[in-house]
Amino acid sequence: MALDEQSRTIRFGTCKRRADKLVADLPRFDRHVAGFRAAMPRFATWTVERAAIAPVLGSAQRQAIQHAGCIAQDLDDLTAGL
Repeated sequence: MALDEQSRTIRFGTCKRRADKLVADLPRFDRHVAGFRAAMPRFATWTVERAAIAPVLGSAQRQAIQHAGCIAQDLDDLTAGL
């Protein structure tokens, strides 16, 4: 989880070693995010971003993750520009 107080944005992240497991776990991830938001009403009006991370993501997995409303990131994405 990451917070940006200025923009009032909260980012939640989930990661798995295997992209297929990551995609399959997205509904559970959504429940965790919803549970956090229910327990922390302070963030009710904040913009929520959800990131799904695996070491390698193929185009089909990226598409499924994006279709679920998440940001798809693999290790290449996370280390770009370093």
